[in-house]
Amino acid sequence: MKIRMRMPLFILTAALTLAFTLPSPASAEMVKKVDNFILLVDQSGSMSQKYGKTGKKKIDLAVDAVSRLDKAIPELGYNGSLYLGSKFKSLGQTAPYKTGPLASAAMGVDTDFYIFGRETRLGDDLSALGPALGKLSGKTALVLFTDGDNNAGSDPVAQAKALYNQYNPNLCIHVVSYADEANGKRVIDEIRRISNCTVAADVDSLATDAGMAQFAKDVFYGETTPAPAPAPVIGDSDGDGVLDDKDKCPDTLPGVMVDADGCDLKYTLQIEFDFDKADIRPGYHNDIAKAAEFVKKYPRVNILVAGHTDDVGEADYNKGLSMRRAQALKAYMVKNFGIDAAQLYPRGYGESRPVATNKTKEGRQMNRRVEFICCVVIPPEQ
Repeated sequence: MKIRMRMPLFILTAALTLAFTLPSPASAEMVKKVDNFILLVDQSGSMSQKYGKTGKKKIDLAVDAVSRLDKAIPELGYNGSLYLGSKFKSLGQTAPYKTGPLASAAMGVDTDFYIFGRETRLGDDLSALGPALGKLSGKTALVLFTDGDNNAGSDPVAQAKALYNQYNPNLCIHVVSYADEANGKRVIDEIRRISNCTVAADVDSLATDAGMAQFAKDVFYGETTPAPAPAPVIGDSDGDGVLDDKDKCPDTLPGVMVDADGCDLKYTLQIEFDFDKADIRPGYHNDIAKAAEFVKKYPRVNILVAGHTDDVGEADYNKGLSMRRAQALKAYMVKNFGIDAAQLYPRGYGESRPVATNKTKEGRQMNRRVEFICCVVIPPEQ
C-alpha cells in the first residue's frame, strides 16, 4: 500500500550534538563514553500499532523519544546519524553532532502508515548498517527503537551478533523496546544479552525527562571530578623559617632572628640609675616585666644588656660601674621573672657611649643607663 507522508522528511545534513540539562555537581566534568552513535528507528508495519494503554502508536512514541533524546545528549564531539528501518533509509550522512537537527529529522519521519503490506525486516536493517559502522573509528553506540518484530529477511538476533562480533569491543548495541508481543520481546532480550554493555530502555523508563536524561547519561557519557590543582609550592626565599606567603620582610639577612611576620626581632628597653649606683629603681618594674615576657616568647634569642655611665670620675671606675649596672638588670630579671641567665649578655661600656651631653645635669642622668637590646650580635667581652 502506498505510504502517505504526513509532513516533509528533513534530511539530517547538520551536525548532531546536545546540551544536557541533568543537574550534576558543579565540579563534575562530562566525559563522553563513545565517539559515534547511530540511531535506527523501526518504521515497519507493526510499529504503526498502538502501544498498550498509551493510546499512541509505537512509531509516534519512537519519534518523540528521539526528539527528546536530542535534549539530553551533551555536545561532546560525537559523530551522529539517524536511520529508518523497513524500508532502510539514511536521513543524512554521519556528521559532528549539534543540538537541533536530530529532533528536526525525527519529527519529519512519516508515522501515518498502515500495517498491511508493510514487511518487518529488522535483521536486514541491521545488516545494512555494516558499511556505515565500517567507516567509523573509536567507540560507537547503536541505539535501536523497535518492537522486535521480524517477519521477513534475515534473523535480527544473528545480524546483531554478527555486527557485535565484527566491531567488538568498539560497538555497543542498546534497545529501546516497544515490544508488546512475545516474539518481539524475545528478540529484544536476545539482542540485549549479546554484550554486557547494553543499556535497556522502554516506553515507561523514558516517559519522564529524568528517565530520558539518565538513559542519555548511561549510553553517551560519564562524569568525572577533576583532580584538585596541586597546592602551590611556597618557599622560604630568605631562609628565616617564615614561608614567603606570610613573610612581611622577605629579605632578612641570614642568621637574623625574626618574629612571626619574618621581620627582624627588635626590642629595646632603657633604664636609668642614680649617681654612682647600680640599684634597679622600683619604678622600672613594669617595663622590665614586659621585656621579660618578650624574652620568654623567644627563648632562643640572645639579649645584649649594655651598661653605661656619665663622665664623672675615672674611666676605669666608670667601666666597672657600668658592668655592675648591666649585671644588676640581668640578676633582677633572672630572680623576679625566671629568665634563663644564658640569654642575657651583660657588657660594660663606661662613659664611652653617651646619648646626651655630660655638661648638664639632665644629660648626665640620661647617660647613667642600661640598655636591654634585642636582637644583635653579642660583642665579645672587653
